[in-house]
Amino acid sequence: MTLTWNVLDETHLPEGPVARCHELLAEPGVAAATHDELVTRQRESGLTYGDRPLAGALRPRLVTEAEHACVAEAATLVARAARRLAAQLLNPDSGLPAAVSDSIMLDPTQKALVRLPFPGGEASLLGRLDGFGAGRGLRFVEYNADSAACMMTQQQLAAVYSTTAAMRGLAKHMELRPAPTLDAVVTLLLDAWHAAGQPGGSVSVAVVDWPEGAWLGEFDLLCAAFEERGVPAFVCTPEALSFANGRLSGRTAQGELRLITLAYRRALVTDLHRRLGPDVLQHPLIRAAATGACAVVNPLAAELAQRKSLFGLMSDERVLDWLPPDEAEAARRHVPWTRPLRAGRTTYQGEEVDLLHFARLQRERLVLKPDNEYAGHGVVCGWQTPPDSWDTALAQALTTAHVLQERVLPLEEATPYLIEGRLVFRRRIMGTDPMLLGDRVAGFLSRISTDPVINVSAGGELLPVLTCGPSGADPKGPQESGH
Repeated sequence: MTLTWNVLDETHLPEGPVARCHELLAEPGVAAATHDELVTRQRESGLTYGDRPLAGALRPRLVTEAEHACVAEAATLVARAARRLAAQLLNPDSGLPAAVSDSIMLDPTQKALVRLPFPGGEASLLGRLDGFGAGRGLRFVEYNADSAACMMTQQQLAAVYSTTAAMRGLAKHMELRPAPTLDAVVTLLLDAWHAAGQPGGSVSVAVVDWPEGAWLGEFDLLCAAFEERGVPAFVCTPEALSFANGRLSGRTAQGELRLITLAYRRALVTDLHRRLGPDVLQHPLIRAAATGACAVVNPLAAELAQRKSLFGLMSDERVLDWLPPDEAEAARRHVPWTRPLRAGRTTYQGEEVDLLHFARLQRERLVLKPDNEYAGHGVVCGWQTPPDSWDTALAQALTTAHVLQERVLPLEEATPYLIEGRLVFRRRIMGTDPMLLGDRVAGFLSRISTDPVINVSAGGELLPVLTCGPSGADPKGPQESGH
C-alpha cells in the first residue's frame, strides 16, 4: 500500500504585516515597552491563567484579508456539514445506513440527552473549530460545538494588544481589525430566547458553569453586556440550580435566588454526565430544557456535533454523498481522515485496511483521541510514543470511545518574545480556531505552543487574530467573508 502525506508547510515565513511588525519591534525600546504593556494590562484585565498572562508573544496573530476570507469560507462549510450530519443522526427517518449512524458512540443516557427537544433553535449556536494550517492546507481537527471557550476573551486580548507600542506603530501603516464578538454573542442569545417562545415572559440570564471554570472573567464581561441592555444576568453553578413549579431558579454568589429564563450553558454535557451519571436526566437544568421552561444555549443536542467521531463521518466517502457538493468538497479538503477505534475493516486513501493492524503499523502518522474529551485530555500522539506504549494505548482505548485521526503537520511561525531584556524569536505552532455563531464565522483566535497538542492549561498561549487591510478600508469587510 502506497501512502501519501496530507502535508502543510512546516514554517510560515514572516512577510507583509508580520514582517513589518517585527521590524517595528526591533526599533530601540519598542519590544521592552510592548512587553511591559502586555503584562500590565493583562493582569489589570484579569487575562491570566493561574498566575501567568494568557499571552507572552509580543504580537498577535496577523492575517491578511484574503487569509481571513479563506478561513471563514472553510469553517462555514465544515461547520454546516457537521451540523447537517448531527441533525440527520437525530432523525430516525434520515435514511443513513445503520453502520454509519452507529459509528457515533453514545451510551443510553447520552442518547436520551441529545434527543431532548430544543425548540426554536439550532443544535449548536455558539461553537469553535480548532485547526492547523492556512489556505488550502487548513485542516480542522475538532469542533467545540457544545461549549466554546474564549469567544469574549479574545476580544479583550485584541484590545490589550491594539494599545501596545508595536501595534500603535503598525496601525500607522495599515488598518488592524479585531473580531468584536461580545455584542454578537449577546444578540444571538437573546434571539434564541425569542425563538424558543420567550419562556417566562421576560428574559433573565444565567451563565452556568462549574465554580472551577477557567474563564470566569469572560462570564462577568458577558453579564455586564446584558445588564447594559437592561437584561438581568448573573453567573451560577450547576449545583446552585433548582427546578420547581415549572420554573428554573439559581442562586447568585451572594445567595440571592433568581428566576432564569435563558441559560447560557458553559458546563459541558460530558461533565454533567460524568459527575451525575444517569441522574443527570433529573438535574434542574435538564428538566427545564426538556419542558421548555427555559431557553438553554447551547441545547443538549450540541453534544452530538462535539463528538470527534463525527469527523469520521465527514471523512467517509459513503457519507459525503449525503452532503451538498460544496460541503462535501470542504470536508474532503479540510477534515483529516478520522475513524472510530474498533476492530474491523475500513478505508484509507481509497484502499481497504484492517483498522487495528493499520494503526499499529502507521503509528507515526496517527493521533489517538478520546471521542468526547477536551483540553487535550487523553490525546496520544503516535510519533511521540514508543511502539510498545502505542500498542498498550490502543488496547486500553478499545474499552471506551476513542477515535484515530491522521496527523496534521502544523503551521509554525517565528514569534517574538522579550527574554532577559532582548528581542528573540521562537518557533511556535499556530492553531487556527474560527469562532462560530451557528455556521457564521465571527473572526478567529489562535492558540500557540511548542507542543502539537495545544492547550492553555498545559502552558499554551492564547492570541487574538487581527485582520490587516489598507488604511481606510471597510472595517466590516473580512467579517462577512465566507458567510
